[in-house]
Amino acid sequence: MISGFVIFLTIEKTNNYKSFLLSRFARLYPAYWACVTLTTLSIISWSLMAKVPVIFPDLKDYLINLTMFQYYFKVKDIDGVYWTLIIELLFYLFILIVYLSKAILKIEIICFFLVLACLIYGTMIRAFAPDVYGKLAEYFPIIVYFPLFAAGIVFYKIKFYKATLYRFFLVLLCLITQVFLFEGTGKIVSVSKIQYASAIFIFFALFLLYCFDRLHFIINKVTLFAGKISYSLYLIHGYISVYLLIPILTHSSIFHINYWVAILFFVAPIVFIAATLINKFIEIPAMKYLKRKMLPTDQKLTPPKLKPIS
Repeated sequence: MISGFVIFLTIEKTNNYKSFLLSRFARLYPAYWACVTLTTLSIISWSLMAKVPVIFPDLKDYLINLTMFQYYFKVKDIDGVYWTLIIELLFYLFILIVYLSKAILKIEIICFFLVLACLIYGTMIRAFAPDVYGKLAEYFPIIVYFPLFAAGIVFYKIKFYKATLYRFFLVLLCLITQVFLFEGTGKIVSVSKIQYASAIFIFFALFLLYCFDRLHFIINKVTLFAGKISYSLYLIHGYISVYLLIPILTHSSIFHINYWVAILFFVAPIVFIAATLINKFIEIPAMKYLKRKMLPTDQKLTPPKLKPIS
C-alpha cells in the first residue's frame, strides 16, 4: 500500500521514464546488494564454524540473487524476505507501462478493472479453474497483492486531490478483493483468514486516518528514524535474526537466554544497528551519488500541494 502511494507520487513528478527507472534503481539496488553480500557471508561463515558443507548459496545463486529477478530464474532467495521484491518490481513495470501509454490520468479506471479481474481470479477462477489459478499466480505473483498497490494509489488521490464517493468505493473494493485473495498468499502461513482480514482492515483504516491528517501524533524522532532505516532493516533482518542470532543465543551450548530476552535485548538491537550502518554508509551515499550522476539536476520528486477536500 505504501508502494502504491509513494510510487504514484514519484511517477507523477517524473519528467521521463529514464528518470523513473534510474531513481528506482538508486533506491533499491545498492542497499540490496550490500545485504545480499552480508547475508551470504554470514551463511558461509556460520557453516564453516559449524563445520558443515556450504550447499547454498553458491556463486551462481549469489550472482542471480543480485539481479533481484531470482524468482524467474527459479533460484532460491538467499534471505527468505526477498520474496516480496519481485512483486515490487512487477508493480514498477505496471506503472511504467501506464506511464509510457500516457494513461496516468486514467490510473483509477485501470485499477478498477484490474482489481475487478483480481476479484474474479480469487473467486470464480479459483473455484472452477484451479489449474489456471495456480499458473497465473506462478507467472504473475503480483496478482494476489495488486489490490493493495491499487489502494495505495487511490489513497494518494484522496490525500492530494479529492475525496469522492467513487474513490471510497474503489478503496472498499480493494479491501474486499484482498481478503478474497488470502488463499493465494502462500507466504502467509501463520495467520487465519480472520486475522489476515483484520490486519488488512487496520492498514486501510490507518491510511484513511493519514489522508485526513489524523496521524500527526505518531510523528517523532523514533518513528522518523525507523522509517528512514526501514528498507535496510527489512533486507538484513531475516536470516541473521531467525537462523543465526536466535539459535545461537537460545539453543547453543554457550548461551541459554530466554527467547524474548534474546529478541528484545540482543537480536533487535543488533539488526537495528546493522540496518543503521547500511543506511548511513551505503544506502544514502549510493542513492545520492547515483541520482547526482544519472538524474537531471532539475529532477525533484516533491509531493503536490494538498488540495482542499470537498
